[in-house]
Amino acid sequence: MLQEVHGKASVLSIEDSRVWKVGKDSGFSVKSAYAKLRGPFEGESLFVSLWKSYALPTTQFSAWRVLSNSVATKVNLERRGVSVDSNLCSFCRMEVKSTNHLFFYCRIAGLVWKQCFTWLGTTSVDHVDPVSHLLQFNVLNASAQVKVVWSSIWIAVVNEIWKHRNKHIFQGGVIDHSEMFTLAQLKVWSWVTSKSVYACFTYYEWCIDPMACMFSIK
Repeated sequence: MLQEVHGKASVLSIEDSRVWKVGKDSGFSVKSAYAKLRGPFEGESLFVSLWKSYALPTTQFSAWRVLSNSVATKVNLERRGVSVDSNLCSFCRMEVKSTNHLFFYCRIAGLVWKQCFTWLGTTSVDHVDPVSHLLQFNVLNASAQVKVVWSSIWIAVVNEIWKHRNKHIFQGGVIDHSEMFTLAQLKVWSWVTSKSVYACFTYYEWCIDPMACMFSIK
């Protein structure tokens, strides 16, 4: 402490006081103390990657609603006071349809993600929390451009699961996990190739070797 004080000029006319260096205005607040104890929150960077993705704004917003648990699942509708005929999942009809279940834990959703990871040539822990699930899409040791595509894939899959669910409920559509994945696959390719001048690969090349296509983007 003496070493820290040594060399500092003292102002005799000002009374000594405590200074909280963490806060923006040097004043203590519970919020700043909590932020200091918590440390960097990985979820904050996730939302940044969400808005920087190649996805269309409407699909980015849909993904944001999944991350913030604000999609109109049966559990969320009941929480808002809306009556539903049944709170069971529209896909498997076995468990209550929450956000976590519909997009990640449901058997149908699991098949979509399994097909996605197989296509990418990687494995994954079966996270059922949206933030944890998206985090695994950002651990890839690659360039920022590749990570943007990586996040876009997650957004596309989530969006197709939600669209397929709506089609099944309101139009009597057949549940097809392969169709969900294929549409997401096509959607990401169209986003990337239309928004990046460096994305010169064909849809066929994208389907055969997605990692090579991603790493070709500068």
